[in-house]
Amino acid sequence: MIAWCLKALLSHWWRNPVQLFAYLAGLALATALWSGVQAINSEARASYDAAAKTLGEGQYDLLISKQGNRIPQDVYVLLRKSGWLVSPVIEARIDDVRLLGIDVVTSATALPNLANG
Repeated sequence: MIAWCLKALLSHWWRNPVQLFAYLAGLALATALWSGVQAINSEARASYDAAAKTLGEGQYDLLISKQGNRIPQDVYVLLRKSGWLVSPVIEARIDDVRLLGIDVVTSATALPNLANG
């Protein structure tokens, strides 16, 4: 049964080589496209993880006022002068987009790099 099917396909493609070429080219292009999409997705995940790690998301303590308001600047300055490695972070949401503003100069993740030169 398999031999008859294979013989029928080969005889068809022998008479229509353009269809065989189109079939093989389609398979090759589909495989290349799938591999490319997988590679892009993998790089995007790695990039998101690296960005979260750079921002220190989830690995540092948070100082939030009891009222949910912003912390006054004089409190921030007092903490910095006392030796605390604090860095201001502003977060906002616009529709489904989360905006995160950080001070790169005082960021706790940037300070060790600056000290090393």
